[in-house]
Amino acid sequence: MNYGRFLTAVSRARNTEFLSNLVEIQQRATPGSLIALSTGMPNTSCFPLSSAHLFTKKGKKLDLSPLWMNQGLQYTMSQGHPEMVEWGKQLQRRKHNPPTDYLHHEGKMDLCVTAGSQEAMCKTMEMLVTAGDNVLIETPTYPGILSIAKPMGCNILEVETDEQGPKISSLRKILSNWNPAESADVWSDIPRVFYTVSAGSNPTGVTTSFERKQQVYQIAREYDFLILEDDPYYFIQFSETPVPSYLSMDVDGRVIRFDSFSKILSAGMRIGFATGPQPLIEKLVFHMQVCTQHANTLSQMICLLILQEWGHEGFDAHTESVTEFYRKRRDIIVESCDTWLKDYAEWTVPDSGMFLWMKLLGIQDTADLVMQKALDAGVLFAPGKAFIANDAEPSPYIRASYSQAPEEDIDKMAPTKKGEKKKRSAMNEVVTREYTVNLHKRVHGMGFKKRAPRAVKEIRKFAEKMMGTPDVRIDTRLNKQVWAKGVRSPPCRLRVRLARKRNEDEDSANKLYTLVTYVPVTTFKRLGTVNVESED
Repeated sequence: MNYGRFLTAVSRARNTEFLSNLVEIQQRATPGSLIALSTGMPNTSCFPLSSAHLFTKKGKKLDLSPLWMNQGLQYTMSQGHPEMVEWGKQLQRRKHNPPTDYLHHEGKMDLCVTAGSQEAMCKTMEMLVTAGDNVLIETPTYPGILSIAKPMGCNILEVETDEQGPKISSLRKILSNWNPAESADVWSDIPRVFYTVSAGSNPTGVTTSFERKQQVYQIAREYDFLILEDDPYYFIQFSETPVPSYLSMDVDGRVIRFDSFSKILSAGMRIGFATGPQPLIEKLVFHMQVCTQHANTLSQMICLLILQEWGHEGFDAHTESVTEFYRKRRDIIVESCDTWLKDYAEWTVPDSGMFLWMKLLGIQDTADLVMQKALDAGVLFAPGKAFIANDAEPSPYIRASYSQAPEEDIDKMAPTKKGEKKKRSAMNEVVTREYTVNLHKRVHGMGFKKRAPRAVKEIRKFAEKMMGTPDVRIDTRLNKQVWAKGVRSPPCRLRVRLARKRNEDEDSANKLYTLVTYVPVTTFKRLGTVNVESED
């Protein structure tokens, strides 16, 4: 592959920082074999800490020896502490067995330790993308990538997703604007990068299927673009067998993979990895040399201490326990939503990760609900518009995270045991109250017939059943009240007046027979899917 075509002018110009090479030489040297007079490393005798004792939650004592403490408080290689880099490579071989690890050309797999996967993503985007470039990003997507891409001035091309991952039809529709042969033209604006969260997508919780990944990878080969595989939730997949990664099928060396310890070990230690073809990882390291220099060395040493104590089997056992922890929480929140919200929202059960992505029926935009009404009720969601490129567009979605809230708080939405009084959760109150207000706005007033033809049709069906004739007039001016059992309960019935001409045998001075009654609101539960504001 011609990796030079993917690099920005700044990245192509980057070369190794000379003194950083001296640090690497000094670190790799056998202790006592060099008289080090080259680098500006401080003398470790001036550091105030000498050692540390750490205890795991199971009571195991871990000793950070003076030797390891000195290493942790000192500069290290920009690529990462040598033992941490090697452990990361072993992890990729065990979990993904990347074909590029066996290559004997420049596409061979390499790895760089970063300050979390966010740093890896940011520096990779800066390495590959410049103002005006077309960049493929799945939608909805992780807001962190949008915060990186938008200020860069690139053109974000949103690839739609479904329950299997990125939609092939959407990807091909976007790419149909170019001929695959244009990828060889250095002046072409053909997309060169595709960003995707492959397992437990943030916010949807969807894991891209193996078949869909194969299709995406073949399109990447056809149009010669790189795949940026952001996979912080790889170890929180709820299926029996994890779905193979893009890295595991990368025969060309066109995948840059981002891993993170934040979700499984510690978010605050800020340890992640970027794995990909050596020429691109090298440029990433060159960038780190003149920026952060390296990921936190003390964090790397603590990570190594834990990982070496566990061994590979212990690490796998830990990640399995983390998966079970989040699986239980996923089940609780889904059960609660099934109980309380199935008439007011739609969702797909997450197969990985920490998030439930819900579409609220009858709601055009959830921003006001999230930032005002939900907060007033003591609940904090993430609004749907945070996960799309154009945050000025309305979104009926919310993201509910089940990672931190105590189980008893999530469990308030779960079915109660027999004999117990049912509790209505704050989450349920917010959603149903918003639905009530929204329904009220949509069904009352002079423009009812014009704006809500579906509701009128449903009322006519009800009226014909009640009155025994299709000759019914609906007076929508009386639809001024949505009746409910309490302020925060879902709407139960709608007040309407129905009228028909009286039969000849009906003795009355009035020409019309009028019935004022209440129609069950469940009849209109799909009413909110009509955008009444945009109708003529």
